[in-house]
Amino acid sequence: MEIFKPYFTTHQKGTGLGLAVVQQIILAHGWEIECLSNQPRGAIFRITHLKPAFAG
Repeated sequence: MEIFKPYFTTHQKGTGLGLAVVQQIILAHGWEIECLSNQPRGAIFRITHLKPAFAG
């Protein structure tokens, strides 16, 4: 998805780095992220394949 590409932004003062950094962190943990439409505007981000931390 284009929104996860570095420097992609729709804001005049945006850097376009936020979602690119988030995606790299998520992928480094072996998780997945997807962006879903939230009509009539906005988005929902779903992160999957999370593993519970060991409580001990």
